[in-house]
Amino acid sequence: MERRYTFSVVGLPLSRQGYVLGKFAGIAGFMLLTALMLGAVACAVVWYASGIYPPSRPTLWSTIYCAIIFDALKYVLLMAVSFLLSSVSTSFFLPVFGTISVFLVGNATQQVYEFVHSPAGMTLSPFVRKLAAGLYYLLPNFAAFDLKVNAIYSIDLPIFGLLLTCAYWGVYTVIMLLLAATIFSRRELQ
Repeated sequence: MERRYTFSVVGLPLSRQGYVLGKFAGIAGFMLLTALMLGAVACAVVWYASGIYPPSRPTLWSTIYCAIIFDALKYVLLMAVSFLLSSVSTSFFLPVFGTISVFLVGNATQQVYEFVHSPAGMTLSPFVRKLAAGLYYLLPNFAAFDLKVNAIYSIDLPIFGLLLTCAYWGVYTVIMLLLAATIFSRRELQ
């Protein structure tokens, strides 16, 4: 917005919602393709290394594939949040630093939630506990997408947990995109 790149596209016979969703789909497709290529390289390295240094436990390739896929889904969800922040602001700074902040906070929300509900967290004031719980439900929980430990130690994945995480990803991404498209369609462009 700040550098007026959007104005040339908004003038075309395309709805603003279509513009936001199309741009998201293009970038998400590129991210998934990149994750597929990097995942293939990572699998080749694991295969080669396990041939030279046989692991004590058998390699669960399905767990490695799921870890790669869920990591890519995490970044697509983060991109949906960045689209929402981009539709709110005309400046460069809010989307960039807001997305970085959401990424850092989203990786720590599960640990904060567990601390607040632990015996040590009971010493916190009720306001702080409610604020932490509210932020836990409002901000994305990226810890649910982290399957690296399962992939490294060949631990089986809980299918129900994976399905819940996929549903969480779908609902959260759709909400972020709907909000972004709605806000962008109502903006006054100058």
